[in-house]
Amino acid sequence: MPAIHATALGGSGLPRTGVQGISPAVLDPALALELGYSAIEEALRLKASFADVRLEASLDEELTVSGGRYGGADLRSGRGLGVRVLVDGAWGYAAVDEPNRHDIAVTVKRAIELARAAAILQERPVSLIGTEPQRGVFRTPIRRDPFEVPLEEKLALLEKLDGILGAPAKVCSTQATFRAGRVAKIYVSSDGAEVEQELVHVGAELSAVAMDGGERQRRSFPGGGALLVGRGWEAFEGSDLENRAAEVAEDAVALLTAPLCPEGSRTVILGGAELARHLALGLGPLFSLERILGLGPEGGQGTFLVPTDLGNLSLASSIVNVTCDSRRREGPSSQHFDDEGVETDAFDLLTEGRVTGFLSSRETAAQVGLEASQGNMRSAGWEASPRVAPANLLLAPGQDGDLEALVADTKDGVLIDGPQAFSQGPDGRTFFASSEMGWRIESGRRTARVKNPVHRGSVETLWRSCDGIADGADWSLFGLEADGAMPIGVGVAPARFNELAIGSAPARLPRLGERDPLPITGGPSHPAHRLTRPKASKRLPRRDVK
Repeated sequence: MPAIHATALGGSGLPRTGVQGISPAVLDPALALELGYSAIEEALRLKASFADVRLEASLDEELTVSGGRYGGADLRSGRGLGVRVLVDGAWGYAAVDEPNRHDIAVTVKRAIELARAAAILQERPVSLIGTEPQRGVFRTPIRRDPFEVPLEEKLALLEKLDGILGAPAKVCSTQATFRAGRVAKIYVSSDGAEVEQELVHVGAELSAVAMDGGERQRRSFPGGGALLVGRGWEAFEGSDLENRAAEVAEDAVALLTAPLCPEGSRTVILGGAELARHLALGLGPLFSLERILGLGPEGGQGTFLVPTDLGNLSLASSIVNVTCDSRRREGPSSQHFDDEGVETDAFDLLTEGRVTGFLSSRETAAQVGLEASQGNMRSAGWEASPRVAPANLLLAPGQDGDLEALVADTKDGVLIDGPQAFSQGPDGRTFFASSEMGWRIESGRRTARVKNPVHRGSVETLWRSCDGIADGADWSLFGLEADGAMPIGVGVAPARFNELAIGSAPARLPRLGERDPLPITGGPSHPAHRLTRPKASKRLPRRDVK
């Protein structure tokens, strides 16, 4: 289902407020509903069999202190309306920023035209599974609005963290970053849904670069982007960011003299941030019915799973249990309704390693015969048509003690953490990952840091080899940006995997041909996996969601 953007037409239908020309993420509910229902009525008048409308207002802030200096601020706002219509069994989507009443008719007409054009080539008409129309309100529970915190207070925190990062003599570059985001959205549909939500998240990212001669090493927290959480400024009050900053700086300096990660097939423990990346970017997307059915954006990533794997395929070892829970408290995008107005709930994707659920929408649920949509439609903004993507993925904690207990139970292996790059084969079956650092494990003890570790292999082989997961003491909820820059909450505890191919990253990764093996230095006795390219309505009473 391609996301088609209409030309922004301008207007003044949504109110402009705020200071210095920046509009906070607010909507006038009465005006927004008027515009939304006008769009629905126009779509039905033009013979759409279904129509829905999202009105969104967003505000994003990013502040940086680098090397003891103010590194800049980025404050972005946006507001717009997106119309999705179903005509002759095909979708059409169009969007407009700052809409007024005139813009509504033009935008709806554009969506109708796109749907009729798509219907010419549509092989199978779209049908939507029935759902109870929802009418409710949800807001991320916060104690202190991050956008109302004085700039001086934010910069004071960043300056303190940046100072800790730059304390060691060999650290040559530092950066401490604060992020905050808010999106207010109202959704209405022709079958009676009317939902209002306001989602807020904050985040931080720390990094330090150490240099000695020609050697340069970077260490960051959490690695691979900012640590995002669905809370207000209170998330930073009493946090351990100062300790994290000290650890980042210490690791960066220590890596200058650390040996390269050993090569071969070994037992590997993946730390929390590293495993969160595998779950968000490697395993989770495989369960999207949009990908399974080939309905995703053109050229998008695929999956080797098929509908008949439900209840039949053992994708991981029996200790692996994965849940999708869009309501998980403190997830950066946790919500009670998806972008089709479907009420969300928790459900299992993997139960004792077996595939027991898929990520779905109303369309994909109908196509494979599910009883209902699981409420996994999400959009990257008002200008984008929604897609199937999870809000939160959670790996259940194990019963093998904390991280140090896993280390103590490992005779010979490597602990890897600090994610950098991650890539997959076109069908999601193989992966390649590079990381910032690791620890050599010998006789149940961490003996030395190792630098530039990489690991690669098959997703199935990786998860089927999992023989230990740390317990709740080391379980953490990470917030990452994945799948089109949409924030996703990922809950994991460190886990251990057997016979994983590891090595060290070369100074420059080689250019890959279509069927070249995944890059990993050395290891000729461990053949690399090869990648191949696969060919208006009754109004119901509203309720507040607590």
